[in-house]
Amino acid sequence: TVSVLYWRDCATERMAANGAASAARHGADVGYVAALAVSGGGGAALSSGAGDTGAADVHGRELLVLRDEAARNRAEIARLRHEAQVASARDQAVAAANTEHLRALEEELARVLDEAQEVAAERSGPTVPRDALRSAETILACRRDELASVQRDVETLEAVIRAHVDDPKLNLRATLDATHPQLLAVMGLAGPQSSSTAGAA
Repeated sequence: TVSVLYWRDCATERMAANGAASAARHGADVGYVAALAVSGGGGAALSSGAGDTGAADVHGRELLVLRDEAARNRAEIARLRHEAQVASARDQAVAAANTEHLRALEEELARVLDEAQEVAAERSGPTVPRDALRSAETILACRRDELASVQRDVETLEAVIRAHVDDPKLNLRATLDATHPQLLAVMGLAGPQSSSTAGAA
């Protein structure tokens, strides 16, 4: 994240500055020892064993300085690592909150869409399920076939009645007059004998 990169850059700059300061101090110590060696005063002290002791003191001071610098660097690194962890945890918390907010918005949008569909269905009126509509169409087709079959049977029966209404062997006219008197009138066969039958006789 941006916070982690920022603190890492700060740590790099501080470590570089501390290193430069340590090098400067080391250079000053070495220069001081060299000046003592070149000058006449103290020449005997710096000869043989005394010179070695002075160099050891310089290196000892340098070692202490480097140890202090390393300790400060470790403390700075630990502090920056802690701050990076805090920043990462904060970013994760913000991301989780954003995800939860997005989920809530999606649920709200789904609810609004459902309500809009219900309102549209109410305005357009009741709808018939597609399966029920297909079933009704099938039943209607069957009824049409049955009606056509009945109509053919009626036409056949009418032809038979017209052909044999006055047949003395069948006595059909008397039977129809007694059971269905309106049928002969509808067919134009009312009366004691139809005109077609009388003409044939």
